[in-house]
Amino acid sequence: NLYGEYPFESIYLHALVRDDEGKKMSKSLGNVIDPDAIRHGRSLEKLMETVQSNPNISKVELKRSLASMKKKFPRGIAECGTDALRFSLIQYVQNGRSIHLNVNKVVNNRYFCNKIYQATKFADNMWKTHSMHPTHLDSVEEDINKWILNKLSTLILNYHQSFSEHRYHDLANDLYNFFVNEFCDAYLELVKPLLYATAHEEALATMHLVLTTYLKLLHPLMPFISESLFQRLTLNQEDSIMKSRIPKSLEIAPGVAYENLDQSIDELLSLATILRSKTSNDYLLAATKKESILYMDEWTLPESYVSLLVALTRVGSIQVGKPPSDELYFYHQGIYFPYERDCVSKQIAKLEKQHKKLEKQLDSLEKSIHDRLPKEVFKEKTERLSRMQEDLDVLQSQLNHLHTLTV
Repeated sequence: NLYGEYPFESIYLHALVRDDEGKKMSKSLGNVIDPDAIRHGRSLEKLMETVQSNPNISKVELKRSLASMKKKFPRGIAECGTDALRFSLIQYVQNGRSIHLNVNKVVNNRYFCNKIYQATKFADNMWKTHSMHPTHLDSVEEDINKWILNKLSTLILNYHQSFSEHRYHDLANDLYNFFVNEFCDAYLELVKPLLYATAHEEALATMHLVLTTYLKLLHPLMPFISESLFQRLTLNQEDSIMKSRIPKSLEIAPGVAYENLDQSIDELLSLATILRSKTSNDYLLAATKKESILYMDEWTLPESYVSLLVALTRVGSIQVGKPPSDELYFYHQGIYFPYERDCVSKQIAKLEKQHKKLEKQLDSLEKSIHDRLPKEVFKEKTERLSRMQEDLDVLQSQLNHLHTLTV
């Protein structure tokens, strides 16, 4: 540069970006993905016009390319923005592996951007509701606040380790999992009772600390949304998030203890995961009815956590003990789930249909695998075959289990 110094100490070169089938992008194949089409969105008609105006593509490849576009993008490509595209490409970066870019992954990260925006908006509304804008955290007493601060502290340590080792795939996934699974799905749901209680200052201050710290960590990967939301959180009192240092550790006032925490919250979340995974099945939807009761063999967590578990899982209510003998219940890992026999029959019919469809796909995929395939395509197809076989085994196991409930 003008000062006679190198602008960068090191430069990371990622692998080749291919299409979602593992093929090298080429105008002659008509499979080139224009970044602007992803950033700004593009209709199917415009995508097809671009390929049709290409003089380098043969009639055979043109026909194949147009058919592929109609199948992959029947409604065109949605506007995803620069941040979602950047984040997706970083998620793909793994040592020595080509990037098989799937536009649906970018679309999912557009939803991730929206989740960050909505969570920040929720926090901002809470501060306005209580007519306060917290700037620092004086003390931490509530378990749920200690828990999220511990998770944030762990995220910061893993973040810097991943950066130093160029594990950008892990870095991006850690940021995603913290915000979606730990902050939004767990913390925000569990902290809501505190936000509407008289002692809400600690919760509001914790939310502010977590969000501002998270945006600083996110900024190198998503510069635009992090800048915009950071200005909103700091009431435009700071010039730019770019002038803020990425925290090396959790920046909290001296003497504020948050580390002394048992595993109760993690145990509660593990239990919530089991409940949600089971009640998401159609035949166990009866558990989510307001009048329904789930029974458990034992409850070892604090009594106040029962209401938190109900709020997290949207089940009717929870009691300790065994259910009435004249009602239908399914037992799993110490929990009794209510179910309806008619729903089980419908679920069996649905799964049997999925099973037959998957068997046909599996058979077709097996026939398409041969030794003459390119090495990467062969590897991808064999891995896909393995995943499909696992899915088929899971379906068969579910069917076997459901048949026992109809006896």
